[in-house]
Amino acid sequence: MATKMNIAELDLVDVGTPGAQRVVVLDEPGKLSMRHALIPEPGHGEIRIKIRYVGICGSDLESYRGARSPEFLSTPSRLGHEVSGVIEKIGPGVCGLQVGQHVSCRYVWGAFAECIVCKPFNVHVVPEHFRDEDISPIAVLPGIIHAAE
Repeated sequence: MATKMNIAELDLVDVGTPGAQRVVVLDEPGKLSMRHALIPEPGHGEIRIKIRYVGICGSDLESYRGARSPEFLSTPSRLGHEVSGVIEKIGPGVCGLQVGQHVSCRYVWGAFAECIVCKPFNVHVVPEHFRDEDISPIAVLPGIIHAAE
C-alpha cells in the first residue's frame, strides 16, 4: 500500500520538560538549532522507533541550502530520513512487529531526533547483527540500483 512521506510534528517544548527529546530543527536555510520536542506516542496503527543512526541525504543538504521549494518543506522543520533504529513501542492495531526489532525506515522526515513515530509500512525489519550505518541507506538502495541498471 503506497503512502505519502510521514513528516514529524515539531511539538517544541522548553528544556527540561518531562517526556521531551532532543531534535535538530532547520530554523531557516543555513541555520540549524538543537531544540527539544515531545516524545511522540504511537497512535492506532503506528509504532515508535528509537533512532540509532541517521544518514545525511542530498535532500537534507538541499533543504539546508534553501534549494527545496516551500511545497516540499517549510521552516521551521525537522530534517533526516535515512534511518536505522529499534522498535521501542507499538500502538494498538499493529500486528507482525515486535518491540526490540531492528529496522530501516523509509518515507519518514524529521528523524534528526531521538524517536519518531511512523506506520509499519515505513519500516523494514533487518537482522540484529547489521551495523546501524549500513542499515540507514537500505530504504534508498532500490532507487540507486534502478538508476545504476
